[in-house]
Amino acid sequence: MADTFDESEAIVQVRRACVERLGGTNRRERQEAAHSLAQMAKNDPALVLPAAGALVDALSCPEALTRW
Repeated sequence: MADTFDESEAIVQVRRACVERLGGTNRRERQEAAHSLAQMAKNDPALVLPAAGALVDALSCPEALTRW
């Protein structure tokens, strides 16, 4: 059971880091964060639900690869 908790904590940390980068000023980091969150959602959409607000905000970013 400890392995499950560690994995969940790792996912939370990755998601948190992606959300921070998604709202950052560096275009490349925003694009990479968007890609990472998209991969998480592809594997399990529930993993990105806590980041829904940041994902909606990212829709207003100027670059298409972040909005994607």
